[in-house]
Amino acid sequence: MTEKIKANRNELLLLMLAAVGVFGGIVTVNIFNKSVFVKLPIAARMPLIFLLEWVLMLVPAMIMILRDESVREFLPKKEKPGRQILTGLGIAAVMSVVMTFVPHLAGFGKYVESGYFYTEPWQYIFYFFQCVFAIALTEEFIFRGYFYSRIERIFGETAAIVGSSVLFGLFHVMSGNIVQLFVTGLLGAVWCICRKKIPHCTLLSLIIAHGVYDFMIMVWQFVFTK
Repeated sequence: MTEKIKANRNELLLLMLAAVGVFGGIVTVNIFNKSVFVKLPIAARMPLIFLLEWVLMLVPAMIMILRDESVREFLPKKEKPGRQILTGLGIAAVMSVVMTFVPHLAGFGKYVESGYFYTEPWQYIFYFFQCVFAIALTEEFIFRGYFYSRIERIFGETAAIVGSSVLFGLFHVMSGNIVQLFVTGLLGAVWCICRKKIPHCTLLSLIIAHGVYDFMIMVWQFVFTK
């Protein structure tokens, strides 16, 4: 029993260290964005957007490397990849309709807009890749991957859903208001439940679901404000 308590204590300390790294990273990135990023030419900004997102995974990844932990749990499953992808697309479609399309139809579009607008086709193409391979990849690895699995290991499944979702909401504190924090946390909980309850829903599915959902926010915004 003593060994188990000690092991859980060590896991909790590492979890807190990872959280400090992730949240310290987002604060640093936001400061960089406001002071340096906005002054760079567009050609330099585009690849930097990906690097700034990926760097947020650094501390959790380093902890895993130093502990010689396998990353297989975070990699796409080899079994039925097509179903994993289709599952992610299905989740994205349902959530996009419920969380974005319906509010626009009901006249509440301003509450679900991204806050910025694109006008050129290449901007939408780039934003799609940014949503999937930068934002979704990073956030799913951190919250539905690392944080979820570590909290579940210590406290169990329910705590993992609640804890990782609360952290996910707080992660967006610098980019929104209290309503957005609540909605983001709710989205995190839904994605956790999807992974647990929907067949063939893996971390790859959630990366696709998350990325496509974010991208469709911009698409519906364009459709309803055109």
